[in-house]
Amino acid sequence: MDGLKQINDIYGHAEGDAAIMILSRAVKESAHPGEICVRAGGDEFFIAGVGRYTEKDIDKRITAFNKTLEEISGPLDKPYVVKASMGCCVDVLSGDLNLDNVFSRADNEMYKIKMLAHKAGREGE
Repeated sequence: MDGLKQINDIYGHAEGDAAIMILSRAVKESAHPGEICVRAGGDEFFIAGVGRYTEKDIDKRITAFNKTLEEISGPLDKPYVVKASMGCCVDVLSGDLNLDNVFSRADNEMYKIKMLAHKAGREGE
């Protein structure tokens, strides 16, 4: 989630918690059947699944997630926008698959996107 600290600082921790719940709902609604949703930290979430994923699926999933997040948060008329930078990783399932490495690669991709957005001047990063 982008901008949680600012939401907490400006609007209070109750609103920060509300923003996390909005994001959590978007994560759950964006997950496909059989995928697992995990809150990995204060404002970090993962969606993990095993299946026939390809690199081409990534842009579609990000677009669908952002649309879901907007549909959930828009009608709530909050004084802030709930946003998230996303990183994705597709790997081949094998005997030596290490989920920590997969999550780490996805996390690195998310930070790259976050930095690009920050350089482009997006607020609240």
